[in-house]
Amino acid sequence: MSSANAELRSSLAQVEASMSSLQYTKRSLLRQLNATTSTGCLILANLSREITSEIFLYCLGPFPSYPGSTANPRHLPMLLLHVCRTWRSIALATPGLWTNLNLEFDRIPQTLFDGGNLEKFIGDCVARTANLPLSLHLVAGYRRREEAGRLIPAILQQLSSRIQVLDLSVLIEHFPENAAGFPRLRSLVVKFGYEHDLARIAGKPIRTFATAPQLRQVEMYCRAAPSQFVIPWMNVVVFHIEEVSSKECADVLRAAPSLIECTFGDLQLDPDTLAVSHPGLKSLTCSVDPFLQYLTLPALQRLELPYSDGGEAHLPPFLSRSSASLLKFTLTDSHPPPLAAFSSMLALTDLTLFDPSSAYLTEFFGLFDRTKNSHFLPQLQALKLDSCSPYVNTALVDALTSRCAAAPDGGAQLRSFRQSWPVHGIAPDALQGYYRDQGFGAALEELVENGLEVYIGHQDANRNPGGWLFSAAR
Repeated sequence: MSSANAELRSSLAQVEASMSSLQYTKRSLLRQLNATTSTGCLILANLSREITSEIFLYCLGPFPSYPGSTANPRHLPMLLLHVCRTWRSIALATPGLWTNLNLEFDRIPQTLFDGGNLEKFIGDCVARTANLPLSLHLVAGYRRREEAGRLIPAILQQLSSRIQVLDLSVLIEHFPENAAGFPRLRSLVVKFGYEHDLARIAGKPIRTFATAPQLRQVEMYCRAAPSQFVIPWMNVVVFHIEEVSSKECADVLRAAPSLIECTFGDLQLDPDTLAVSHPGLKSLTCSVDPFLQYLTLPALQRLELPYSDGGEAHLPPFLSRSSASLLKFTLTDSHPPPLAAFSSMLALTDLTLFDPSSAYLTEFFGLFDRTKNSHFLPQLQALKLDSCSPYVNTALVDALTSRCAAAPDGGAQLRSFRQSWPVHGIAPDALQGYYRDQGFGAALEELVENGLEVYIGHQDANRNPGGWLFSAAR
């Protein structure tokens, strides 16, 4: 019996010795941890609260492109509340952190939909903003239809007096019928969500934004159309829209005399569209060439045609009505217009042509050579040939050389020339032949030394390093 007790006491002593050793090790590790933490805190303490606050705002990123939902504790700004007491204090006292509300219902934790928690969360965020205007991004999603139908109209009502930027991806029934008005609203983006029934608002447009005197920018996507809303168009200066009829777009041009910039994408041509002239529009992006037949834009300065749909016949007449003040003309997937269309573009400074043929370029550079024709695009400063076959010859070099200095009659100096070849179908080292074998290298290098930015080669310089040889003299 005594022998057994002795063994137990010996084992107990060993355990106590081990525990003592572990306690010592624990205290040592804790001291090291505290020292490290203190060093980190000292580094942070050297930054003023104002600088730390600015860093937080910088990390937030532009609205609404940052990922996740404002309510998600794993994303900014909520994440900052769970680092340390100092960061939490600074974050709560930084109004700009809470002015961007990104509420994607499918990403919001389920607990926030219980017991009015989401409404309280939004109220807490708004209370931290010190009366700054709000930016609200609302996405109804697919999985929480009942919650979205109940909460989204209430949120819009609750925040209507504070919202400056509103980005909605919702259903028709989510718009409150009797909104109190949006006195601060300047930018509105509307996308209709899943399974929307457009017939429900036929003849009864949504009046949610009827009282928005500061509204300046409107964007509509996913079959949202101007006729479905009552909007104060008189003060709108920027308008972007897709997937509607040409008649809807023409009606907006008539209703919005202050418009400066428009983008019309994927339009459906309506034969009942009436011609319209807009005296103030300066920038137009239009993906449907036939729509141009209805437009006269005497103040137009920037024109971009993303792609051609077989309506090239409408472009020259439109240019004859609208190109006198044109400064930038970009064809990103459209055939170039007849050269005669450039005759009225006396102010043009920036031109991009898509897939011009060699015959077209031969005629173009014959006119572009200032020693032969001083009145063709006299103010052009940047010329880009996109997705064209290699075109490096004497006519090109002579034309570029003639534009390397300003002309005595006021013609501008050409500052940039880009010729990009398709990635496929042309050898990566194709430029070497023009550069060495045909002797154009020295002439192109001389142009670069005289101040002309010259890029010739493949569109993808990373995949085809043989291109873009003339970004600097070699």
